[in-house]
Amino acid sequence: MVACMFLTAASELGTTQRIESLLKESVAKPLLVLAFINGIMALGRLFAGQVVHKLSPSGMLLYSAIFTFIGLWLLTVTSGGMTFVAAAVFAVGVTFFWPTMLGFVAEYLPETGALGLSIMGGAGMFSVSIVLPVMGNLMDNASAAEALRTMSILPAILIVAFFGLHMYMKKRQKTFEV
Repeated sequence: MVACMFLTAASELGTTQRIESLLKESVAKPLLVLAFINGIMALGRLFAGQVVHKLSPSGMLLYSAIFTFIGLWLLTVTSGGMTFVAAAVFAVGVTFFWPTMLGFVAEYLPETGALGLSIMGGAGMFSVSIVLPVMGNLMDNASAAEALRTMSILPAILIVAFFGLHMYMKKRQKTFEV
């Protein structure tokens, strides 16, 4: 789970930290896109309880990774007003990453306690400290679109990881039901 936290935090925080420089070529006011993303995230987290009861935590992580991947990829190919559509898809994806990762550890790995949650949070912050210079280097040597394309690899890896986790959790749940 710590490795997944590295990738989820890099996908969410790494991208939003650099959103202004990533989108300055495709939209006139990139800070409005950041405010739009954060507004969607705030609303999504407000209603997260209702969403997580419809999906399992592992299913929520899987869908978040899918939406994040699609959103990042769309951000590489859109411009103008369509950037807001791509940003909305990205925002829906990253909205539930951090809280669901912590919730998953708290619910399914309760023996880790506060230390487990601290390790997860610390791993996320450490991940961001690594990914921001890497993104900066990409933007210096290539383009913002190339940096976003490269960043979209992270949620693609998460799709595979969370699909495996989701299948494992479904199998585990069936074992407990029998």
